[in-house]
Amino acid sequence: TIGVLAQPVIVAVTWPSSWMAAEYPGGVLPVPTKAAIAASPGGHAVEVWRYLAASSPVSDCLRNSWGHHWGNGQGNAYARADALLALAFDLWTFTL
Repeated sequence: TIGVLAQPVIVAVTWPSSWMAAEYPGGVLPVPTKAAIAASPGGHAVEVWRYLAASSPVSDCLRNSWGHHWGNGQGNAYARADALLALAFDLWTFTL
């Protein structure tokens, strides 16, 4: 199923070192290795604003606070839900 989240979700994650680059091909974040997680510079929070089918290679669209140069050149990047949730340590929702 393709869907859009009913409301934005803020996800606090252990930010892997492999997600520190400014650009990624197609804006797709690599599935982090154990080494990249161990080398994490710390935690970070991002907004998740859409999801796709669990069988899709990417399932979550992330909006980062680092400006439009990060990810796909518009401040967004895409990650697998299982990879993102494995790194998550807190989640918040809010209503606009």
